[in-house]
Amino acid sequence: MNELHERLDALSRAGSEGLRVARPDIDAHRLRRKVWLPVGALAAVIAIVVGIVVWQAAGGDGGDEVVTTDRSTTPDAATDTSAAPPTTAASRTPMVAFAEGTGGEVGEPSTLRIRFIAPDGSVIADRAWSEVQEPQPGMPGQVIASRGLLQRVPVGRTRIEIRSTGSGWTCITTVTATPDSRLIVGSKEGDLVGDAGACAAVTSVDEMLAMSSPVPAAARPYLGMTAAEAEAYAKAQGTDIRIVSDNGLSRVVTMDLRPDRVNLTLYDDRVVTASLG
Repeated sequence: MNELHERLDALSRAGSEGLRVARPDIDAHRLRRKVWLPVGALAAVIAIVVGIVVWQAAGGDGGDEVVTTDRSTTPDAATDTSAAPPTTAASRTPMVAFAEGTGGEVGEPSTLRIRFIAPDGSVIADRAWSEVQEPQPGMPGQVIASRGLLQRVPVGRTRIEIRSTGSGWTCITTVTATPDSRLIVGSKEGDLVGDAGACAAVTSVDEMLAMSSPVPAAARPYLGMTAAEAEAYAKAQGTDIRIVSDNGLSRVVTMDLRPDRVNLTLYDDRVVTASLG
C-alpha cells in the first residue's frame, strides 16, 4: 500500500512540474506513426509523378499533335544569306551546262546537236542547241541564245559529242563528274578553244567562283536565290539587277557602271555569285 501511495505522489509531482511521464506503450505507437507518415507521403508523390509521365506518353490531353523541326538540319534564311541552298537529291545530281560561243550572238537557228554518252555506250540524252535559242525581236528568222543548255549526267565519266548537222563539224570531249559537280563545257563551232587547242573547254562553277571577286555585302542576300526570287527581292528593295551570265553563257551587257545595280551569275536557276556595277 505504501508503494502505491508513493507512485501516486510521484505522478502528482510530475503533473505540477510539467514533466513528461514515460508511457512505453503510447511512445511506441507514436513512433510508428512518425515513421509511417513520411513513407506514405513519399509513396503518394511517386504515384503522382508516375501518373504524369504516363499521361504525357499517351499524348497529353489528346489535342493536336505538335511537330518540332530540328533547326540544325533546316537552315534559317535570315541567319546566313551567303549560304548555298539546301542540298537535295536533285542538287546532288551532277550537272553539265553546255555553252556554244558567246551570248548575244544573233544568227540563224543552229544545227548543232550535243549527245551525252555513258561509259557503257548508251545515250544519256541527245540535245539540240536550238532548245535555248529564242527569236530575236525585230529580226525575222534570226535567233539568240541567252543561257547555256543544262543536262544531268551520272557520276563518273561522260562522253560528249558535239556535231553540226549542217557543216559536219564534230567535237568530242569527256567530263568526269562527282555527286556535287556543276560543270561547264564551252565550245565554238569550227574553232579550237583553250591553250591546249581542244575543241571544247571544260571548267566548273567552283573554279569560276575561285577566280571571281568577293561578293560585296550588298549583293550577298541574292546568293542561292532563283531568278524569280532575286527579281522579287530587288523589286522590294528598290534595286536594279541584271543577269550577266546564265548556265555558263555570258550575256551582252552595257558597259556603264552603276554602284547601285547588282549583276547576277546564274547556274541551274540559282545565283552563284553577284557583283555591283
